[in-house]
Amino acid sequence: MSSLTRPRGPLPSRVYWVRRLLVIGTALALVLGIGSLLNLGSDGSSRQHDPTAAQVAAHDSSTPAADPTSKKSKHKVKTRKPTTPPLPEPSGPCEPGDIVISPVVPGAFGGGDVRIRLELSTRISEACTWELSRDSLTFKITSGNDNIWSSLDCPAQVPNRSLVLRRQTPTWTAITWNSRRSEPGCPKATSWALPGWYHVAVAAFDGEPADVQFRLRRPSADASPSAEESASGDKNGGDKNGGGKNGGSVKPSSKPSPNTND
Repeated sequence: MSSLTRPRGPLPSRVYWVRRLLVIGTALALVLGIGSLLNLGSDGSSRQHDPTAAQVAAHDSSTPAADPTSKKSKHKVKTRKPTTPPLPEPSGPCEPGDIVISPVVPGAFGGGDVRIRLELSTRISEACTWELSRDSLTFKITSGNDNIWSSLDCPAQVPNRSLVLRRQTPTWTAITWNSRRSEPGCPKATSWALPGWYHVAVAAFDGEPADVQFRLRRPSADASPSAEESASGDKNGGDKNGGGKNGGSVKPSSKPSPNTND
């Protein structure tokens, strides 16, 4: 029995080259396929985003940016108020020569009490105590050479007060003149001072006096008739000029003194 057999022996070189190309092509195809699979896997994992991060991003995009001007309007800048330094404490009693007194008469009308304000301070001492009384203060009312009223005649008109005087911060108090003349013993039934210009002189004992001029005006409309009549002169021929203690006829000046500082 005869059989066909493939001839043995070396094949042509073309056959070997074809085989080699097929092997190389297959290897390249496998490498490219594996690479494409790896790329697809990495893209899929990167596309799967974190839900928490997405919510945060969405919240950030939906919330408007804070306006710095709105914060300023809501939170006002607090400015510190300047602190007032404390007043110095008194170191002891005031020396009479260290006391400065300045009288002020804001408005004076005849027929009633006239309030005389006193501005008190010291020259040297930063702070000291002073007992205001008839033994430490004197004041008088004059018109030219006529002594109208004096605290030496009526010492009870000087009030008793405990005051603290300071060099840079004045202390205020007040005394009262009843707009009448005074006599020794301070009788009540004295004549009223007439409208015109007067001087008030105030001093601490052993201190320098301070003098200021003021105008005593006619009684106001609501003053009592007796006060108005007395300030203008008695109806029954009394002292119409507001005479002196001995019945003189000195009349207060109708014009301010030329040497006054007011």
